[in-house]
Amino acid sequence: MQKRCLNCFKEYDAVYEVCPHCGFVEGTPPKELYHLHPGEILHGKYIVGTVVGYGGFGIIYRVWDAHMEQAVAIKEYFPSGLVNRTPGQRDVIVYSGKSQEIFEAGLERYLLEARNMAAFSHPNIVSLFDFFEENNTAYIVMELLDGISLKTYLLQNEGKLSCEEMLEVMLPIMDALEEMHKHNIIHRDVSPDNIFLCTGNRMKLIDFGAARFSDSKKEETRSIVLKPGYAPPEQYRGKSRQGPFTDVYAVGACMYRAVTGAMPEESLNRMMEDTLKEPKELEPDLPDDVNTIILKAMALSPEYRFQTIRDMKDALEGKKTVTSYQVEIKKRRRLSRTAAVAAFVGIAVIAGGLYYGVVNHTRLLRVGNYKGDVNFYVPESQVDYYKTIEQDFEMDNNGEDITIVAVPDDSYKEEVLADAGKEDGAVLFFSDTFSEEEMEMAENLQNPVVEKLGDLEHNFYYLSDFYKTEANQKCLPLNFSVPLIVENTKVGVKMSGPVQSVGDLDLKPKRKKKGNVAIYKIKDNVVAQVDALSVDASQTVDSETGIQQMTDNTLGYYITDWADYKALVTNATNVETDILYPAENVQMTAKMCNYLSISEDAHIQARMIAEDFAQYIINSQAAYLSSFQEDVLPVNRDAVESFTNIWVLSLASSVSEEDGKTQFAQYLDQCTPEK
Repeated sequence: MQKRCLNCFKEYDAVYEVCPHCGFVEGTPPKELYHLHPGEILHGKYIVGTVVGYGGFGIIYRVWDAHMEQAVAIKEYFPSGLVNRTPGQRDVIVYSGKSQEIFEAGLERYLLEARNMAAFSHPNIVSLFDFFEENNTAYIVMELLDGISLKTYLLQNEGKLSCEEMLEVMLPIMDALEEMHKHNIIHRDVSPDNIFLCTGNRMKLIDFGAARFSDSKKEETRSIVLKPGYAPPEQYRGKSRQGPFTDVYAVGACMYRAVTGAMPEESLNRMMEDTLKEPKELEPDLPDDVNTIILKAMALSPEYRFQTIRDMKDALEGKKTVTSYQVEIKKRRRLSRTAAVAAFVGIAVIAGGLYYGVVNHTRLLRVGNYKGDVNFYVPESQVDYYKTIEQDFEMDNNGEDITIVAVPDDSYKEEVLADAGKEDGAVLFFSDTFSEEEMEMAENLQNPVVEKLGDLEHNFYYLSDFYKTEANQKCLPLNFSVPLIVENTKVGVKMSGPVQSVGDLDLKPKRKKKGNVAIYKIKDNVVAQVDALSVDASQTVDSETGIQQMTDNTLGYYITDWADYKALVTNATNVETDILYPAENVQMTAKMCNYLSISEDAHIQARMIAEDFAQYIINSQAAYLSSFQEDVLPVNRDAVESFTNIWVLSLASSVSEEDGKTQFAQYLDQCTPEK
């Protein structure tokens, strides 16, 4: 009598306990206690064999289809952390409470995606044969592949491939993705683990557990599923705009890994500081065009990537030329520049054609270039940042030049005032600490700058309210800071909701007994911003003391600003933190800073160039976010969105189920600018 092996599914004489074909011993228990035992029958016809693999989403079994008499694979929906199974039993046990809700929502998506994937018939997509619900969970039946993953293949072949070998693998995978995208489905988990090299030189794209419908015009809340190094920045946000360009990034990252042998740098780290080496630096023989294509595919901003897999494939096949995404960024900055002059009022020819036309009584539309210097006095600590912007401004504005004058931080105000009114004095300067009397030298920016910024409420944080005060019209604030409540989770009691006042804050009983632990302290420069929390103003500390007490675990809560919170989450190793947000009825104060002003004593043409540059700076803040080293936030809403994309995990409070980007945006909207 013959029996079938539950590992290789070949038949052999029943007198043997060990399969002569593969060595499997009958009765061998599964790898993990919660796996189904070999020999179990699913859906009345699928005989469970050994486990092929398992991970965060589920377990994949080798299975014998008794009706079709063929080996298949079955993936069981078994999300780790949400479910368990009693050893030897079949039913999945779902944990109660929130886990139940998450499991049920995931199960619904799992079956929906199975229905859509079953419709595909493509040589480079793993085939789906069936799906069903059983044992309190769901199962997907698909073809059993014979081969190894690209990840394993790379490890067995000195870690990398030639360019030709890489394209032989990746082009068929791109065909598979193009087919998926035609049905508005994105994979979201393209990586060497999920690219299968089958016998017969066939390539298969596998594992659709993270796949989702794509809608490039709409942001939707999605589960955060990713593989570091292969996932673009938008995948780190639960609510984000994702589309074919999301898979494009992953394809580029796979190519990078294959031809260089190096793991691509995680995109979230690249958002903070992009140190990704060009593929050609690591593999000098790589063709220049392939180097450019990979880098374009891996652009951090979706708009600079190939928008479709077809576009990328056309570039690889030489059907279209590709410019580097760095060049494209420069072009788009130039196109997005706000026009300096909106309308004419009258026309007159003055001084041999040097000027003509009058706008808003004082604005002149110039013909020809101004020959003098437009000096921008910049604190030495910020020179590199503004030099970068100035260089782009000059390129984008036909050579209009701003001269950056570096001034020591500790004597900045004195030098600006000392040179006021001089021909080579400051045209542009920062006026944060200037008195009302000292600001008499500055021009009113309402007409030449502010009115040209468009909808202040929609485009910028707090500027609409800021300019309701007439005295503020002589300056343009570029940045702001807001107070943050930081909990030391080793010391403070976990909050169950938003903070109403400091009276909600308390210490864990063991910490309270020690007597040397303070409940809260306030950073000295944010005291005026947190009156709504009913704080005790005597509980102030400087930045160094506050950070040290948090690190020493002698402080439960630190009410501080972004600068100190960033230091805690990036540098402190002995402290575990959670950010807390105030209740909706608690209005914290936003403090505006980096006030940009223009000297009224400067030549009219110099002032016009300075006005153009002021608009350029504030409209372009998102483009220069990565090089901005200040510990304050940009007023430009697009720039703040980019900021929250980078720090989305650190800005998420455990008190709320929303992602960090949403929580922080809601908090900023409830803050009010200082009077």
